[in-house]
Amino acid sequence: MRFLDYIRKHKFILLEWSAFILLGCAVFLVVLSRILRNDEPTKPLQHQVEKIYIDSQIDIFHERTGHWPKDLQNSSWGAEVNTFFPKGIPQACPNGTPWRINSATKHIDLKGHEAH
Repeated sequence: MRFLDYIRKHKFILLEWSAFILLGCAVFLVVLSRILRNDEPTKPLQHQVEKIYIDSQIDIFHERTGHWPKDLQNSSWGAEVNTFFPKGIPQACPNGTPWRINSATKHIDLKGHEAH
């Protein structure tokens, strides 16, 4: 009851309290979103998606040309490199480790990518 008495005594109206609470919630949500903003949980997924994307392009390249690319340099892919990688060939994973093609499997070698 003391709270309501305080409100009556200071003549606060419901609209003012509602505005105060909404403003407080908005500030809390902005601060919370800045604290919780973190890309770390998405990096393993980005890593897997990029590997699958490169491997699929390697397979398509092999189907079209009949041979496998030796590495991830433009010269290994020939003039059609932009057909397979319009934004350029990814040279490193999201964590910065270079991508390499395994000579035995003809796909991306995950050696050096064990930690992520």
